[in-house]
Amino acid sequence: AIPPQSHEARHFSEGVAAVCVSAERLAAVPFAAQPLATATPPATKADIVPVPRPGPARLSDEDQRRLADLHDKVVSLSREHRYHEAIGPAQEALDTVELRLSRDDPALIRPLWDLGRVHHALANYRAFIAVGTAPRSSLWREARDYFERALELIEHSQGAYHPNAGELASELGDLLASQQREFDLAIDMKQRALAIARKTAGARSVRAWKAANDLEIVRG
Repeated sequence: AIPPQSHEARHFSEGVAAVCVSAERLAAVPFAAQPLATATPPATKADIVPVPRPGPARLSDEDQRRLADLHDKVVSLSREHRYHEAIGPAQEALDTVELRLSRDDPALIRPLWDLGRVHHALANYRAFIAVGTAPRSSLWREARDYFERALELIEHSQGAYHPNAGELASELGDLLASQQREFDLAIDMKQRALAIARKTAGARSVRAWKAANDLEIVRG
């Protein structure tokens, strides 16, 4: 006769049977084999979509109208000898162009030239009304910086013998001679203005005659 199972043995047998049933059910679940992921082939030139490059920065029509208005305002205030008031619109014009364009853009020539003229005129005016010997004003140094920067842009964009280069060189010569006492540099600027006038307008032109006269004044 088969001896009866103990309580522990009976529970062990039931557990083994449950595991076997679970294994059979798991084996009955259909399994679909998934293909292994393949490496993405490298992109070819035909697959690469070109990214459009932004065009060169430019001033909007509104910006150009605003700059024209500011220039007219600077000219009008300067004619009335209101130089201190003219600094504001002149500086605004320069800030507008510098904010939108690079530092070597030709659009900076006019604002730099205007601001240099206003600083130069205001420095001369303050020196004229001052009592005694007036100290060297920072306005003259700032005017020189604006003139030199504008002249460099003219040379690069319009050419070293453009009439604008001669006109600005003459103004820079006046500044160097009258206020900063740098006569050698002033004479260089005046000689340069004379050479440009002779080349562009002719040796007997009014412009050349005026440039020669200005040169002699600085030399004298």
